[in-house]
Amino acid sequence: MRRYLAAFFLPICLGAGAIVTLLLYFKSRGELAPVPLTGSVSFNAKMEFLRRRPAKNADVLAVGSSMVLNNLDTATVLAISPLARPT
Repeated sequence: MRRYLAAFFLPICLGAGAIVTLLLYFKSRGELAPVPLTGSVSFNAKMEFLRRRPAKNADVLAVGSSMVLNNLDTATVLAISPLARPT
């Protein structure tokens, strides 16, 4: 019975240990993927970037593609939220 339990649990423990070791290795090198908050990899990467960057006060966060970059009207954002200031 002991041999059966050892043969059953030993591979499970070794496999779990290998997974934990790999996760710790990739975390130490900064190569883990961002936490999956949404289905969008680019949005998740942006949130990870903002989490790691030094804290700043942000009133508005514009996330998107070049459409946001090229079409966001700062005057409209300031009219809606007067406390928002571009950084």
